[in-house]
Amino acid sequence: MRNVGKLAVLGITALGLALAGPQDNSLVIGASQEPRVLAGDFLNVISNQSIKTEIEQYLFAPLIGFNADSQNFPVLATEVPTQQNGRLRVRDIGGGKKRLEMDITIRPDARWSDGKPITTEDVAFYYEVGKAKGMPVLNPDYWERVQLRVRDARNFTVIFEPAYYYDTYGSPIGYAPKHIMGPEWEKVKAAARNLDPDKDAEKLNELYRNFFLKFSTPRR
Repeated sequence: MRNVGKLAVLGITALGLALAGPQDNSLVIGASQEPRVLAGDFLNVISNQSIKTEIEQYLFAPLIGFNADSQNFPVLATEVPTQQNGRLRVRDIGGGKKRLEMDITIRPDARWSDGKPITTEDVAFYYEVGKAKGMPVLNPDYWERVQLRVRDARNFTVIFEPAYYYDTYGSPIGYAPKHIMGPEWEKVKAAARNLDPDKDAEKLNELYRNFFLKFSTPRR
């Protein structure tokens, strides 16, 4: 009887925990960190925390996904660039180096949360900000090698020179909401126009950080 009583108590406790849980079938995951910022810091200038990256992977759909079987799959892109479909081209540029070109088409139903379409303007905006002089990016090698060619509102080509094997894994480039962040970026460009990346690195850094902070969600 004593064991039966213990089992009954455990059963009631488990039932209480279940009833106290989320009522909308949410999956709650515990983490050892809280993100310093979310959303607007699309180049990780303010923070590159792993928890920030994990959460933003749920918030932003990539152009091309990469699964556990090392295979690409289209998300916002209509299809994955391959040599078979002619969307991926590789050529030698000498010295054992290669040039890689990938043609990508954005799905016609791709939308931001406010209903605005995601277009090549958003990809070009991401590229322009990343290429800005003195931008304190985490991966300068990527920004030195990548080029962008926009063809129309949905079609663009990403070029890597020289190219590395991992350039074909996942999305070759990102995107950011120009219709929201663009006007403020124009002010930042005007303020940075006469600053020298070597002599005025600290001023540029502060200018860019303040830009991203305006569109991020800082922890209170």
